[in-house]
Formats: sequence, structure tokens, C-alpha cells
Amino acid sequence: ASANVLPPSGGQLPPPAAPPLVAYLDGLDALSQGHWPDAATAFSRALDASGDDPTFVLARGVAETLAEQKRIHDDEIDAIVSRTIATVLTSFGINEDDRRELRDDLSYRRRWRKSVELAKNYIFRAIITVIVTGALGVMWFGIKTVFGK
Repeated sequence: ASANVLPPSGGQLPPPAAPPLVAYLDGLDALSQGHWPDAATAFSRALDASGDDPTFVLARGVAETLAEQKRIHDDEIDAIVSRTIATVLTSFGINEDDRRELRDDLSYRRRWRKSVELAKNYIFRAIITVIVTGALGVMWFGIKTVFGK
């Protein structure tokens, strides 16, 4: 039982979908994925190509409403986050006016930390150098003593 891979109706392909229908289907795809501004744009393309089809008008209205609600919701989230950050900073004794000073303090701490790490690296190298030099000196003294007699 092999599968039939030929198109229906005697081997002929179906006619291509009309541009308004393609735009409408693109809008439905965008709508189902939560991309409401893209859906509204696609539905507008469908309306531009077809005239005032009530289905396309309704779909565009739904997409535009959802896009606006998302924008309002995002604005509310941004406001809540800003208030939360301000509250946390205030609870640590940092006023909103002190943010620049806080940033400068953190920048200073970063520079301090990096300089301490660099100093530790140099000190480690110096200690290794002193140990190696001392060991070589002791060996040289030993060789000189043994063969110097």
C-alpha cells in the first residue's frame, strides 16, 4: 500500500490562495503565537487587499486590542519594577538622589578589587622569585663548598 503523492483532481495543483486570505492566515498565526502587533499588521494587509470584510475588521480589532492591553500591562510592570527598586534602595539607606553616588561607589569598589587582585598576583610572583633565587643560592653555595676545597 503505497501512499498517493500526486495532488488531487487529476494531477493539477490547487489554485494559489488569494492575497487577502494569505495575509489573514499570517495574522491568525501571529495571533496564536502572541505577536499581536504583527497580527494587527497582517489583518490590515488583508483589509487593504479585500476591502471591508467584516471578519478581517473584527480580527484586526481583536489584535489591536490585545496589543494595546499588552503595552499597558508592560508599562504597569515597568512602573512596579521601578517602585520596587526604589523601595529596596531606600531600605538600604540609599535615596533616589544618591543613585549616581552609589554607581560611583560601586565603580570605585570594582577598581579597588581589581587593583588588589593585581597586587596579589605581583606579590605571588615576587615570593616565587625569592624562593627560587634562595634555592639557587643555596645550591650554588653547596656546589662552591664541595668543589671549592
